[in-house]
Formats: sequence, structure tokens, C-alpha cells
Amino acid sequence: MFVSNVVRAFSHGGKVFGYNGRSSSIVMLICLCLISGGTALAQAKVTVESEISKSGSLVLEVRGVDDASVSATPVERISPNGKQLYCAYDIDITKDGREWQPEPEQPAMVSMENTNFADGQLLDIYHEGANGLEFVATVASENGKITFPAHSFSVYIVAAAGDYARLKVNLHQADGTVVTIYVKKLDITQGDFNRIVYNPGMGTPADGVDCMGWIANESYDEESIPDALTFDEVRDSIRNRVTSGVTDGTQLDFYAMLFKHYSVTYLAENESVLHTDVMPFRADADNSAMNYSVNALYTPASSTQNFEGWLVSTRSDGEHIYGHDDDFHNYANSTEIKVTGDVTFRVNVTEGHWLIYHENGKGATYQAADFIRAGEVTVQPASVLMRRNGCTFDGWWTGEPTTPE
Repeated sequence: MFVSNVVRAFSHGGKVFGYNGRSSSIVMLICLCLISGGTALAQAKVTVESEISKSGSLVLEVRGVDDASVSATPVERISPNGKQLYCAYDIDITKDGREWQPEPEQPAMVSMENTNFADGQLLDIYHEGANGLEFVATVASENGKITFPAHSFSVYIVAAAGDYARLKVNLHQADGTVVTIYVKKLDITQGDFNRIVYNPGMGTPADGVDCMGWIANESYDEESIPDALTFDEVRDSIRNRVTSGVTDGTQLDFYAMLFKHYSVTYLAENESVLHTDVMPFRADADNSAMNYSVNALYTPASSTQNFEGWLVSTRSDGEHIYGHDDDFHNYANSTEIKVTGDVTFRVNVTEGHWLIYHENGKGATYQAADFIRAGEVTVQPASVLMRRNGCTFDGWWTGEPTTPE
């Protein structure tokens, strides 16, 4: 079992003392309840309530230290960003008579609770480090409590958020590369925004993959294509998000929209392309078959021809239609098929003649013209279909009707 020490701190006569207890936790929790105007520590217990002062409490979660004493002293500072100053504390951890600092890759987590922190309020955290004043993070208060990382201990300052909170923008390119850009409000008002939010391109897609634009929804599909953004529109989205206010570290992702597609092409009698339909689907999707409705209009060049529908152009085209087994099968418009690859249709036009029926006056049943293919025998329409009020159907004439004498 891993065992570490929990430093319990208390105050007496304005001085800070510490003693060790044992715990099965491998994380050291040091609870400090602060009194405004002096260095003081409350009785030892892990809590977010201050029994000494209503001004708030400070909780330090320190990894990798034991037998240590902790102090936090309120200090006077001005607000680094010109906004309202909430508090400033000089936090010190001593181990074996020496100042202790966290390891570079193991920052401490500092939590502060203050009744003056409104829920959802954005606060800027600053640290007086070895290189001077450093911006740490912009955090949001939750239930009057804020939490931020501390890579070293000295003076920490809490102020109302200024314009330094950064939006983390991740641009996911076609080849899997992620380009990250950080943007803050001052980049809009004082910086060269278009230079800061530069266009890295969409990357190099794999063979057979098309980039359709950018989108903020990772779960995009072919229905999302109308929502694809240009990079100028991506910039606008970033500008609007930053202008509306962000917490430091807020993340916004844009994804290159990657699609494969099947195409259905229709050829005229002279092999010219009449029309092509493109059916896109996500490049990483398992689309073995896509539903498609055959639909392309065609008007024959001669009155002795009739448009019947469409035939596959080659045998390989037929192999891309689920269930296709006859290369001379006619696919009439509105036929529903499943496509598993690119398909090219050629127009199916037949030679013959039109048989046209005249009603011989108004009020008779309309009989649509029939196309009789060359070599076929003309079939007379059923007489039962021919009706006219007050008349009896007596047959058909050829040529113009005559009046019997």
C-alpha cells in the first residue's frame, strides 16, 4: 500500500505550525482557511468552509511532498489587467527548512473559495514568478470556487477577467494533422487577426477523397455538406466566439469534411454526357451500397424514336448495381437501385412508329398514343375502354372519319 503524509496546519500567536498524520491517500491535501490582513491557518480539516472568516478558504492539493508546512499571506497588489482586484496571496510551502516547489511536470492544483465569486464569473489568475508577472489562466467560478494549476509558489493574484483569456482552436486536417491556434480578444481589437488565425490549408487527402470544407461538428455526414464553411467563415466563427467571451483554455474544433463518392452518369446516343449525379459519403464510413433513383430526361432526335430508359454502358457498370444480372435490362426512370460504385448509363432509344387515337369529337374517352416498335404487330385497344355519352363505340377508322350517307 502507498502511504503519504497529510500536513495538518493550525495557528497560534500569529505563527504557523504543522504536524504529520498518516493517510492511505497518495495525494496530500492541505486545507488553509485565510484571515484577511494577516497570516493565519484554521484548524486541520479538509473543507471548503471557513470557520474563522467569511472571506473564503484556500485548498492546496500538492503531489509528492510530505513533512511540510504551508502558509498563505494576503498581500497588497494592484490589478494586473485594470479590472476589479479580488485577492492576492503569497503562498509558501516549506519542507526540511527549505522552500518547496512542485516538480516541472507535476503542478499543484490550487482552489479558492470566496463568497464574492459569482457563479459562472470569469476570473484572471496571475503569478509573480521568476520571470516577473505571468498570466496563468482565466477560470470560471462554480459555487463560489475557482481552481487553477500552480507550477511554483509565491504571490498569486485574482482579478476580474480582462481580454487575455485564450480560445484554443484545433484545425483537423485531411491527413490527420491537427493545427492549433490560440486566440484572445486583444487579437481582434489590437492584433492582425487574419495573420494570427492563418489558413493552414486542409491538408493532403488520400486518393479518392475530396475535401468539401470545414465544419465544427465531428459527426458530420452528407446531409451536412450545405453547412460546410470556407476558411473565411471559420475566421468569422472564431471571432464571434472570442468576442462573446471565453474561459481560458476553451476549445473549438473544426474538421476538414472528407468524402468519397459514387457517380451516376447518363450518356446520349452520341456518347455525350447528359447529366451526372454525385452521391457523397464520409470517407471513413462503410458504405457498401447507396440507394439511388434512376432519373434523367431525354428527348429523341426523331419522331420515329421512343425513349425507353437506360442501359448500363459496360459490364463493369452493371457490376456496381446490386442485383444486376442482365446488361440489356432497361432501367426506366424512377427505378430504385442500390449502387456500389460508379455507374454509367447509355440512353435506350428504340425505332418504330406512333399509333395515335382521335376521339372523334369532344367527351369521348382519351386514348394515349402507343409506340409500336419496328417489327411488332399493332394491337387494337380494347373497345370496352372507349366510351362517349349517348353513343355506342363501333370501331376505328383509318385516316379521317367520313359521314355516312
